[in-house]
Amino acid sequence: SSITSARSSLNETRNSLLRMLGWNYGDEVEIKELPEPDLDAIQSINLESDLNRALENNYDLKILKKKLQNSRSSTNEETYTEQVKSGEQAIKSNVTSAYQSLLLARNKYEQALNQLSLSEKQMKTAERKKAAGTISANSYQEQFYSYEDAKTEKQTAAYSLLSAQLDYEWAVNGLASAS
Repeated sequence: SSITSARSSLNETRNSLLRMLGWNYGDEVEIKELPEPDLDAIQSINLESDLNRALENNYDLKILKKKLQNSRSSTNEETYTEQVKSGEQAIKSNVTSAYQSLLLARNKYEQALNQLSLSEKQMKTAERKKAAGTISANSYQEQFYSYEDAKTEKQTAAYSLLSAQLDYEWAVNGLASAS
């Protein structure tokens, strides 16, 4: 009954996701795994040029600059000039913060990869010991759970890194907050 309940819950979650994405209930859509993070792309990021791109691409800043161009009174001009300056600083701060979050997520991912590699080696050793009869069933089970935890941590870190990478790209492409 637990398996049937889990399958039903999985199916409901899948259909809910499809509806949120604009598909019809019961549509046949193939849902694939997310790709592994591209560490080389993260390594090649140039923060200074991305800050300039973020300032050029930011929608809020473009609107403020247009308002500044169209202002007719000196009071409005001063107000919009200050808003543009503070908006530029906020955008730089937000992009820099997204970059720092990206680097932190990359470090966590690399740590998770190292932990998984170590756990795989320990699991292989435990399997050899089990085959030789020199490890207890309880110790083997603990090692197996540790290995599964390391795989889960690696996958979670990969998803966090992909999310941080997308947040950074969106900020650079014009969605950084200007307020």
